[in-house]
Amino acid sequence: MTRKRKLILLFCLLSFVILTSSMIIQTQTDDLVYYYKYDKFLEIDKDYLTGIDINRAVENNSGLKMIYENWTGDKCIADEIIRRCIQFDVPLNLAFAVAKKESNFDPNAVNINYDEEGQITSVDRGIFQLNSKSFPQLTEEQMFNYKTNIYYGVSYLHYCIESFDTDSDSLIAYNAGHSNVLKVRSTSYTQDILSTQSSLDDLFNQKKEAIKYEERFIRG
Repeated sequence: MTRKRKLILLFCLLSFVILTSSMIIQTQTDDLVYYYKYDKFLEIDKDYLTGIDINRAVENNSGLKMIYENWTGDKCIADEIIRRCIQFDVPLNLAFAVAKKESNFDPNAVNINYDEEGQITSVDRGIFQLNSKSFPQLTEEQMFNYKTNIYYGVSYLHYCIESFDTDSDSLIAYNAGHSNVLKVRSTSYTQDILSTQSSLDDLFNQKKEAIKYEERFIRG
């Protein structure tokens, strides 16, 4: 075999190896890390992530988004909550815990509020249960639109977080109004949400460690 033919054969072999490797990486399951984003993920030098650090990790790693897609059962809703949490700097797991408590992620959820005489005072609608008195500018149709509901729900949660020193007080303000924070120090509502947030933190960090292990295994 001539030298020229050997070089051509070698070039073809290398091309095949590169193409095959690329196909293997592209066909990895979503449980594995998206490699081109992984380096940014590793910039967060902490073993256990909480709060806004989780936002940064999810923003830079598509594999981690699957936690929320699977947990909500709806990719569109999960992606929109993630997008708005990143926009408004609201801890992802807190927002997801609020939406879980408020509506179990049901965009058509409705709760009617009554006064002591049995008269309707307001209506809560959608994923974040937007109150008709708190958001008089929104129509029923807008409140039931999951994107609109999530936008206003997360932005209002951000407002509550910025207004108070603790998550517990912020959640009371979100649920019962700012004027009631001093009257109510803790409720089953806040305890349930904070407990769910803590469970999500654990789930997230377990997934994060699994992804790190897969990455190291594949890279060798």
